Amino acid sequence: MTVDNDFYSRAASSWWDERGPLYALHPSVNTTRIEYVLATLERQLGQGSRRVLDLGCGGGFVSEALAVRGLEVCGVDPSQASIEVARAHALESQLNIDYRLGYGENLPLPDASVDAVCCLDVLEHVNDFRAVLSEVVRVLRPGGVLIFDTINRTLKSRFVIAFLLQDFPLTRLAPKRLHDPRLFITPSELSLALTLHGMETLELVGI
Repeated sequence: MTVDNDFYSRAASSWWDERGPLYALHPSVNTTRIEYVLATLERQLGQGSRRVLDLGCGGGFVSEALAVRGLEVCGVDPSQASIEVARAHALESQLNIDYRLGYGENLPLPDASVDAVCCLDVLEHVNDFRAVLSEVVRVLRPGGVLIFDTINRTLKSRFVIAFLLQDFPLTRLAPKRLHDPRLFITPSELSLALTLHGMETLELVGI
């Protein structure tokens, strides 16, 4: 099985369409995740102006949720179509967000340029998540924070994500090949990779 990363480009026009296939990722639908992100950023960084990278920003759901809280946000995504949608919606919402085209393995940012990185629904879509972590460490300032959200590699996740939500016609919500369960990452694998890149895992929380 291979990952269909082009899906986000093909579906980019529907990012902000409540009836579209991508709207389930919107913070208003998935409140648990964005509430955790915002609370963690405040707990770890305190209040005040902070620069946050939204890695794999898509159409800008998380970027905008961060920007309305007063954070300085840079969103990076490999889909030109998604970046264009994100820029247009930010302009419409009167939000100043720095959107850039780029890949997690080669971020278009200088060293030590952000206080935090949000990496949601990304690591399970890349062929080498360790290379992405290396870039995250490079762009983070000393004492910076990485908040990640990815899928644990278990029989249950394979059944629910790859079969029920992708392959089984009666329960399908996502297109086939959107996720490759072989790319799912266990918490122990992720913690070890973070340690090898000089980072400390402060917390692992399941949804």
